[in-house]
Amino acid sequence: MIPIVTGTQSRELDRQAIEDYRTPSLDLMEAAGRGAYEFLESVFPPLKKAKALIVCGKGNNGGDGFVLARYLKQEWIELQVVCVAPIKELSPDAQKMARRFKKEGGKIILLKEATQLNPLLAKADLIIDGLLGTGLSKRARSPYREIITQINEANKPTLALDIPSGLCADTGQILGVAIQADWTATMGFSKLGLILPPGCDHAGQVEVIDIGLPEPVKKGLKTAYRLIDAETARQAFLKRPSESHKGDFGHLLTVAGSPNKLGAGLMSCKSALRTGAGLVTLALPQKAYQKIPENFLEIMYEPLPSTATGSFATQAFSSLKKILEDKMVIACGPGIGTARSTRSFVKKLVQQSPHPLVIDADGLNCLVDQVEVLREAKIGIVITPHPGEMARLAQITTREVQKDRLGIANAFARNYGVTVVLKGYRTIIATPEGKIYLNPTGNPAMATAGMGDVLTGMIASLLAQKIEWLQAITSAVYLHGLAGDRLAERMGDRGLMAGDIIDFIPFLIKDFLTYRRSNIAREA
Repeated sequence: MIPIVTGTQSRELDRQAIEDYRTPSLDLMEAAGRGAYEFLESVFPPLKKAKALIVCGKGNNGGDGFVLARYLKQEWIELQVVCVAPIKELSPDAQKMARRFKKEGGKIILLKEATQLNPLLAKADLIIDGLLGTGLSKRARSPYREIITQINEANKPTLALDIPSGLCADTGQILGVAIQADWTATMGFSKLGLILPPGCDHAGQVEVIDIGLPEPVKKGLKTAYRLIDAETARQAFLKRPSESHKGDFGHLLTVAGSPNKLGAGLMSCKSALRTGAGLVTLALPQKAYQKIPENFLEIMYEPLPSTATGSFATQAFSSLKKILEDKMVIACGPGIGTARSTRSFVKKLVQQSPHPLVIDADGLNCLVDQVEVLREAKIGIVITPHPGEMARLAQITTREVQKDRLGIANAFARNYGVTVVLKGYRTIIATPEGKIYLNPTGNPAMATAGMGDVLTGMIASLLAQKIEWLQAITSAVYLHGLAGDRLAERMGDRGLMAGDIIDFIPFLIKDFLTYRRSNIAREA
């Protein structure tokens, strides 16, 4: 997992390095500028033939820009450096780096009016944003607002230093207007605002620059936020022993389906099998069982008493209890509807289940008017709402959820003692202990029916395989999105179906294992 910090935490880390461990602040700034240059070399091949323009603000973000300017100048790159204020008005460290740049023959253009920038932008092949750092908390004011707008309108390759100017480092929200960067060289640790939307759409490719923070400072970091990475996800897919049998990989019970919504439960079961579960049983209403197609032969079935309309009958839970003993995890909700008897059924399942529960779709909708029952669960629960379902559970609007996805998921997880997987762009996983995990995979092509049912099956499958709780959830979420990303590369941003993801899962897992073995061989 990759640790993520807020802007406040980032500044506190700098303070600790400088005050507690006597690290010269200029050394940190030097390392930031040098690291940004090395990153720029790797992502912008025509760099040494380019005309570069660096735009510096008054603070230490501008200081990083002056350091980078020095490295660019040493390579004889054609360079223009502009600053929004005279050197005497800059932060102390920025002043020193500006004077050092000038001492080595560099020139700094004082930007008295924003319009001065236009001809310089027109000539530039590359723009470097050193205007505003992580301390911005209010809307960008003049002249920054006009400068940012002009840089964006120039539509040239752009590198942001630490964070694109105009973004809130803590939320990713645009504070009036923000730089649209192709790359961001962020210092020390990645910032939360670079991961959350819409900030992630302004950051481009993000590279964390090692600025030389002392090891005790880095090890002492206490942050609730982590970014799921590929290496973390791979931990759930270790090579299986040769003598394995199906009983080694768990028996999952999926409670899903109704006569007109059979597909959701069947897809969830199939995705669980594709993710590696040894056995999967689908418990569904009797009237739905009678309509099962013939091509789902690998799934076992347990028809339960149903009402005349095909939903779970009141006595269905008594029948369900008899088949729970040899199961390890229960996935509940896809396609079950929200009839009164079904709501009662789900309530009893939450209260009495002896196994971990993964609740999705209509299972969540059945809890809307009885959400307090989550606190009565005897064992772990993970819920996987999309924003609309989250809004209904929290009794707020979908717009309110989308405005503060992280805060809403975190509060609900803490209040009800469940793990929340809030689906959507940059899926958020929030734990009852206040830990937050952010997923970088997934894309708009996945905005189609059944994708959530597939994820439910994947999470439940890994839990049934005795993968540790958070490892299973984070790995399933990452793999689900990555499957969508790989398929979208081939198919484009529309036309992708949930079934495509299901069929691709084993091949993606194989890639994970192959990657691990090849790395081990190289290291040996």
